[in-house]
Amino acid sequence: GIDKAKVDMWVQDYGINSDWVRVHVLGQFPNASDLQFIPRAMAEAAMKREKRYESFFDKVAILGVDVARDGNDKSVICCRVGTDARTYGMRTFRNMDGPKLAAAVKLFHDELVSEGAARVIVNIDVGGVGASPYDFLKDGGFQVNPIQFGSEAYNVGSTKYLNLRAEMWGKMRKWLKEGGCIEDNDDLLTDLTGVEYGETTKGLIKLESKKEMKERGLSSPDMADALALTFAVPINEILNNELDDEPPVRSRYQRQTRDPYADM
Repeated sequence: GIDKAKVDMWVQDYGINSDWVRVHVLGQFPNASDLQFIPRAMAEAAMKREKRYESFFDKVAILGVDVARDGNDKSVICCRVGTDARTYGMRTFRNMDGPKLAAAVKLFHDELVSEGAARVIVNIDVGGVGASPYDFLKDGGFQVNPIQFGSEAYNVGSTKYLNLRAEMWGKMRKWLKEGGCIEDNDDLLTDLTGVEYGETTKGLIKLESKKEMKERGLSSPDMADALALTFAVPINEILNNELDDEPPVRSRYQRQTRDPYADM
């Protein structure tokens, strides 16, 4: 009953001596203490941490939108302003089509503007069925960035990642550790702590896929992915592009001079 092709792919990606292969193929204990990408203690600390006051004056609110791919998954909208991803709780939807999800994002956007947000930026997962709500938002004139989880990572810092999704999660983990505040939500805690990771043979950090998680009996980490999406695009780069009268596009950090969440 073993899928030999899948096993061969894991061995090729991670290496026969990697912890991923030791645990998931050979049934051995990992050499490292854990394969968990975000430790439970780190996530719980972010849930209990006292929220630092974040004035909306001159602040950019970022919406991360993870779009459901099937009936068992849920679409999630997450709002983050600096260190605060708690004030505006995550909004979840099941069996919602593209136009209706776009309408829900618009309502959230308008609420933030009415609260005084200087700018609202939307990062939306456009893989699979995500292109539909993206098109509706783009056509409606919203500042929306299409995000492909599997696209190339920026890999600017010392830690290197296989793809953009792994890099977003790496930024999210750093944010959680260094002062991020999230809502006290059991589903979010499960999502954040359920994802395992390993290193490829080239030393790149790779997160397990949603499909691999489901094969382990876990649900897709939709809430955690929505939060991670708020770290997908360097905010300073967007604002600098606008000052130069250029469209707000991802351009490989040419103008990026500091961490996109350094002023949390």
